[in-house]
Amino acid sequence: MRLVGRVVGLPERDSGRERFLVEPESLRPYPRGTPLPRLVRLSWYSPDRPAVRPGERWALPVRLKRPRGFANPVRFDYERYLAARGIDATGYVHGTSTARRLGREAGVDAVRAHIARALRGRLGNDDGAAIVRALVVGDRRAVSDSLWSVLRASGTAHLVAISGLHVGLVAGLVWLLTAFAAVRCRPLTERFPARSVAAVAGLAAVTAYAALAGFSLPTTRALVMLALVTGLHLLRRPAAPLRVLLLAACAVVIAAPSSMLGSGFWLSFAAVALVLHAVERTPPGTGALTRMLRLQATLTLGLAPLTLLLFGNVSLLSFPVNLLAIPLFSLLVVPAALIGTCLGMAGVGVGFTLLEWLAGALDYLVHCLQALVAVVPGIPGQAASGWTALAVAAAVAALALRPLASSAVAMLLLSLVPALSGDRVPDGLRVTALDVGQGNAVVVRTRRHTLVYDTGPAWRSGAAAARFTMVPYLQQHAVTRIDRLVVSHKDIDHSGGTRVIDATFAHGPIWSGEPLPGFADARRCREGQHWRWDGVRFRVLWPPAGRRLSGNASSCVLLVAGDGIRVLLTGDIQKGQERAVASRLEGPVDILQVPHHGSRTSSSPGFVARAHPRIALISAGYHNRYGLPAAEVVRRYKCAGARVLNTAIVGAVTVRASANGVSSIHAWRTEHGHLYNDQVAAAYRGFRAGGEFQYDSSHPVEPDCRLRN
Repeated sequence: MRLVGRVVGLPERDSGRERFLVEPESLRPYPRGTPLPRLVRLSWYSPDRPAVRPGERWALPVRLKRPRGFANPVRFDYERYLAARGIDATGYVHGTSTARRLGREAGVDAVRAHIARALRGRLGNDDGAAIVRALVVGDRRAVSDSLWSVLRASGTAHLVAISGLHVGLVAGLVWLLTAFAAVRCRPLTERFPARSVAAVAGLAAVTAYAALAGFSLPTTRALVMLALVTGLHLLRRPAAPLRVLLLAACAVVIAAPSSMLGSGFWLSFAAVALVLHAVERTPPGTGALTRMLRLQATLTLGLAPLTLLLFGNVSLLSFPVNLLAIPLFSLLVVPAALIGTCLGMAGVGVGFTLLEWLAGALDYLVHCLQALVAVVPGIPGQAASGWTALAVAAAVAALALRPLASSAVAMLLLSLVPALSGDRVPDGLRVTALDVGQGNAVVVRTRRHTLVYDTGPAWRSGAAAARFTMVPYLQQHAVTRIDRLVVSHKDIDHSGGTRVIDATFAHGPIWSGEPLPGFADARRCREGQHWRWDGVRFRVLWPPAGRRLSGNASSCVLLVAGDGIRVLLTGDIQKGQERAVASRLEGPVDILQVPHHGSRTSSSPGFVARAHPRIALISAGYHNRYGLPAAEVVRRYKCAGARVLNTAIVGAVTVRASANGVSSIHAWRTEHGHLYNDQVAAAYRGFRAGGEFQYDSSHPVEPDCRLRN
């Protein structure tokens, strides 16, 4: 397609690509009468690509698709993330020769980028400098993953984002300065009250600051609230604070309904509601220190259930650290960052000197937080954290009348979260095939043990799917140690996440069908190896001892057998190896991981007939370039009586089994689909067009089994 539009936001750059948002003006070819996407997220991979700057207009050759991410039982949903930000299409620039810059950078985003470049040039990209840029212009591109983890674990991540706290601080400072000046300007005060002048000046300053922040949700919420308060003040119409909050929520939802999909919407309005509650219930005459303690205790306890539910983690450090950090940021850091930036951009050298001192102090503060986090870990919420969060919320509500006295009791309750919500596997077996795109990743759990079979793909950029699929899945299910890590073979779509898993979890021995680069201690899988965990038997069926195989032919084939279930994990074996594996099977299996992602080179008729699976799991990428799984392979399994489940279509698949056999099968995308998910939206569009609402979880077309297999 040919896309003409304006670049919005701040582009993200790394060594291999540039990623940016475009607000489209036209798309060709495009169906007439169909609304254009609100925003398009593009990647540009060409090594000779020009620099893309905010506010520029471009004409670009692009390939676009509907937003689609991996569907796994983890909290982060990529499709929800995009929908909350109004991103209706994703894609990449297809070629450089026909790309044309139509207009120079302009607008608020161009100003943000100019300030961000100036700050980066003087301060660098250290943690302290990254925080300064985030506070001044909402530029969080330099905030590393390690810094985010420290901020989340210490409960201070909200201080790095430009929030309502910072907006209120700016409004208050400008109000005080303007009121001080207005009362001394008699011609002005004779026409307008000083407070009205100060209120309008504060609103103007906040609008400018919110623009510098990119009109993020917290700043937009604070801006709307301040505009309502200013309007009511000018009209001399009193309004209760809670009513103003509700009006602001309505205004935000009407302007951007998709904002309700983001966690920031709920945290932002919940935090303000808690502040209003704490202020209202504080007895008159209470000292400033006691007020601050009560306010922080109310925020910590009140937001803990919501934080646990949304992010799966509660920081024990949040209360004591924020008692110091919030006044420090409010009274020193934010004013110094804004004043230093204003002076520096105006050419006053002392401004950047002030920012350098500030960045150094913040860098030292981050080191202190790292030391604290290492000593006091957070409280994880497990798979059942929704129920736990409700229980904790009820306890907090019962104790909220005395927040200071109840803080110790509430934290004690939170410390019981792992025990309350630990996701234990009962006697039997749980097998989860994760959705990792064109690759393979399976987690096998018994009552007390965990085995990982393959770790998913990695890409040329160096990123690995395991970081946002397998790692959060295991953490969410309270897995702290992997008892055995089996990598079928070294192909990157099966071994790509091994380094991530190795760096994140303690684990037992690593087994593989062939040597793994970077893991000299990995053991070789050999036919006949076997062990038993919690009554579940594990046996290696391939490769045979004494043969040095490589590539697909070396895939480690593992048979997992409990009292009521048999699972066969096959890697990428092909027809030659299938004959040997079939000869070693003692009967049909219940679950078969389809060899080689459903390729024509595998799943031979003899192997399918011998395995005769009840469930055939295919792990493939959505619309992958290899055309997998092959239609005849799907037909072959369905004609053998198997239920075919493709993770590209149904998302992650979890099979639970007990002594009585398979007890439940759960397909994540099918069971947890929303209207912002690609397939559900397509099914809904078909329904609106007059058809039936059909959202099948697998390949719905029944084959003609009279055809030759």
